[in-house]
Amino acid sequence: MAEDDGIPPDNAELVDDPELTTVTEPTEDPGATSAALEESNAEEAPANGQPDVSEPTPPVSEPAAWGVEIDAASQVCYAMSHNRVPVVRRLKVRNETAGSAKQLTVRVHSEWAIGDRPPTKNITVVVDAPAPGGAIEMDMAQVRLDDVAVAKLEEAVPASLIFDLSDDAGNTQRTEFPFRVFARNQWLSALALAEITVAFVQPNHPHVNDVLDDARKILRDAGHDDGLSGYQAAGRGQHHKIAEAIYLALQKRIKGYINPPASFEEEGQKLRPLDEVLEQEQGTCIDLACAYASCLEQAGLWPVIFLVENHAFSGYLNEESQLNKPALKSWPEIVNCLDSKMVVGVETVGIPNNLPFDEAQNAVRGYLVEQKMEAIIGADGICKSSRFLRLLRVMALKHSSSTTDRAAHRSSSVVTQLPANSSRRTFRHGSSPGRTRCWTFRSTTDY
Repeated sequence: MAEDDGIPPDNAELVDDPELTTVTEPTEDPGATSAALEESNAEEAPANGQPDVSEPTPPVSEPAAWGVEIDAASQVCYAMSHNRVPVVRRLKVRNETAGSAKQLTVRVHSEWAIGDRPPTKNITVVVDAPAPGGAIEMDMAQVRLDDVAVAKLEEAVPASLIFDLSDDAGNTQRTEFPFRVFARNQWLSALALAEITVAFVQPNHPHVNDVLDDARKILRDAGHDDGLSGYQAAGRGQHHKIAEAIYLALQKRIKGYINPPASFEEEGQKLRPLDEVLEQEQGTCIDLACAYASCLEQAGLWPVIFLVENHAFSGYLNEESQLNKPALKSWPEIVNCLDSKMVVGVETVGIPNNLPFDEAQNAVRGYLVEQKMEAIIGADGICKSSRFLRLLRVMALKHSSSTTDRAAHRSSSVVTQLPANSSRRTFRHGSSPGRTRCWTFRSTTDY
């Protein structure tokens, strides 16, 4: 009855277990029972969370001599390289356990798996080491992509920035920062990088002159002055006639809309240069916007590109002036620009869709609201606040051997000696446009 009720007999031996109390019946050989219990306990110890004394205790890692904080872009593209936008914006180094080190050397280099030439140029910076517990911040604008290394990149490639630190007290340390290098024709749709869009506007592309020749013929056939004189005759509306003639000239050459080129990336899209748009007679909305802007600028007009929700189109300034900033991104700035009638928007998808020019202008009105507007970009790269922000163009994105040879002669390593009181200052190793020092990346739908 005791067994049936789960009550142990009087002569049963009880063994404590954290999970369950078990009952062991006595045997004829008590010694055998004891040995069996010891073996059982030894097997169950790891399951009960007891440490295995036979395993060595892992060593305790020494604290790093230097604390390192890196402010850098996790995604970069050739347009950024071509326009000298830095990869690393700022580096902060704190003296954690380096003691009384007097001088700190920071060497920045990079690695990837596609060739011997790294994606960035080597930079070495020498500074006075901060006191124990102190920190130093350095502007690292000299860390830029190498044009030659990334110019022929067809697809995105992972890479690593490597920061090697050493001091005169014998401390050495390495910190790695992973980043991604996009293909040469990748356009990044992040609003913080909106200004980089102008790198794809190519007014000096050889194919632009072919389009402008057609525009002159259209003007002549309509009985207008065929001079592409920009704003010189704006008083009688010649600049609007030029813009329309260029629109119609592109309409004769571009027959269809098409999705972006195939890509494995979620950030932005690959953008077709002007020659591909004309040869293939098709393009996306951002392809068409840049193509139209390229021709407008060569004709002497000031083009702009509108980035709106899931879409892009082009246009031009209504008079010979400039935007107050390279890109207007806040709604108060944008609405002031719109209310002043300073810009004329043109739905450039109307080119393959055979929309008349006046209808293409009317078609953009639904986008010019706060809920949809993202940015108006001065596609010529110049604004009132900075006359020297004209960006170099990604000319057809195809480098000749002479271009590569010239770039190869540039120095691939820079050594900078900072002032003696560097531990009490914020250092600038060069200059970069303020609009590109803070980047935020986001994914959007295709433009």
